[in-house]
Amino acid sequence: MATITGYRLISTFTIIYAFINFTAYLPIVNAQTSNNNQTVTPKRQRVTFKPPNRGAPKKRIAAASRGGCPDTKQPLTALVPNKDINLTYSEYPKFWFYIPDLPTQARVGEFIVQDKQKNDLYRTSITLPDKAGIISVSLPDNSQNYLALNQSYRWYFKIYCQPQDTSVYFFVDGNIKRVSPSNYSLENIWFDNLTYLAQKLRATPQNPTARDEWAAFLKDGELTELSNEPLLDCCSLSK
Repeated sequence: MATITGYRLISTFTIIYAFINFTAYLPIVNAQTSNNNQTVTPKRQRVTFKPPNRGAPKKRIAAASRGGCPDTKQPLTALVPNKDINLTYSEYPKFWFYIPDLPTQARVGEFIVQDKQKNDLYRTSITLPDKAGIISVSLPDNSQNYLALNQSYRWYFKIYCQPQDTSVYFFVDGNIKRVSPSNYSLENIWFDNLTYLAQKLRATPQNPTARDEWAAFLKDGELTELSNEPLLDCCSLSK
């Protein structure tokens, strides 16, 4: 077989979406040239968020079902952009919420995900932390509770203000849709990028780059006021 010779420059670029903790996809870019036979890994650009549509704004700050809930310095807030629907690549995404400082009797929450027919995909009670901060709640990794591709779901997060009266609660709600990486770029995806940055910050809390990336991404979602809130280990869940 003849040997092919000559000076030929070969450049290959590969984008890999790596699934982090079963929830987050990350872009990793590798470049290789034959000039020096070395692999060059460019510095990854900051994770950014650009919503793919101009959906109607949603209320991500808590409203009360009726009177009887305590006043809080900062309201219960869902860490989502103020859009009608936000996207994920994941079957089992994490949902993030800011929990205010609550009295002892108001530390019971509930998280619900429903399909378009209002059937429960998942419902769980949550014992909330005794201090203010940001928590995450995940869909369990099993065959009953996953998000189907190209389907939209509605989620709810409630904090019951009076355990003896479940009609009194704070709540936030919103919509989520699982999409394919072939149809939406990573910068269109809120949930997975948020989870990646939160996990990075949690793993390296003293890393100024991790803190800056977290703050910048929250700014993209118009959530700057929460950028310095602690990420709490939470929560106790029950079916």
